Amino acid sequence: MGEVGKEAYLAAKASLRQKEETLSEQIAKLELSIEQTNLAESNGDGLAVRLQSYLDVKQLTEDILDGLVEQVLVFPDGRLEILWKFRDELERLRQAALG
Repeated sequence: MGEVGKEAYLAAKASLRQKEETLSEQIAKLELSIEQTNLAESNGDGLAVRLQSYLDVKQLTEDILDGLVEQVLVFPDGRLEILWKFRDELERLRQAALG
């Protein structure tokens, strides 16, 4: 008559909770994948296109340095530090890849 026994109800409830957990996990994975794809696409167009011209370089030129290097710091002890122009984008890509 449309009534469900206690055992049937509890079994259905447990089954639905398991499905809910599975779907929640899948949603979280898909959201992360979408986020990573969006990050890659937003950086990919700019960064990949900008770096494409440097793939087959045989010799370092002043134009290449201007395109890649933001600043070179020389310290009194002779140590050098190179600050790359794309370091923020590269760090975001690295973080996205690590998940």
